[in-house]
Amino acid sequence: MRRTKWGGIADDCFRGSGFFRIGERGGVFWLVDPDGGRFISKGVNTVRFDQDHVGTSDRVPYADTCREKYGSQHVWRAAAANRLASWKFNTLGCWSDELVASAGPTPLATTPTAALGLLPAAPA
Repeated sequence: MRRTKWGGIADDCFRGSGFFRIGERGGVFWLVDPDGGRFISKGVNTVRFDQDHVGTSDRVPYADTCREKYGSQHVWRAAAANRLASWKFNTLGCWSDELVASAGPTPLATTPTAALGLLPAAPA
């Protein structure tokens, strides 16, 4: 089966547009990747180097451990992207470091964080 660079099924059901979008074919709605492939998003949220601050301190144990192991955030990003691709993930979910998406040999789709349902801040 032919695949797009995003991992979508390249069966000519949809034309590429350069963007992720929704498409309908025969009454079935699909997520369509930028190359026109039918795409099933398999992702994980919060892929971050600095995600776990201890309380209100500046201490970040995960980042400290990764810095020791990988030497830099740049090398960590490549390792994280490779690991996600090896586990067959194709999407980097909300609250993630978006630079991970392009750090490996296979691009990962990204999911923007949207503030849906949040009330605007009250005027001061």
